[in-house]
Amino acid sequence: MINRAEKNTSKFNQSTIEILKENVFDNSIENESAHYVISGFGLKTFNEEQLGKLASEINRILKPNGKFSLIDVSVPKSKIL
Repeated sequence: MINRAEKNTSKFNQSTIEILKENVFDNSIENESAHYVISGFGLKTFNEEQLGKLASEINRILKPNGKFSLIDVSVPKSKIL
């Protein structure tokens, strides 16, 4: 995922994009420092308590009026889907 994201940054050469690989619950990201938080992986591995901590952490690092997008896609067990 990180390699793909790094390759995709070249499509946005007018923007400053920083890709970080850190523990979401113990990271170096400063308060209110991010315009956007994007994740496309791992949400389904968190329990309810961890999801609450994740929401708090996203809120902490986003600048006022910042935006976030969280997507977690898995293959359905049903062959029909």
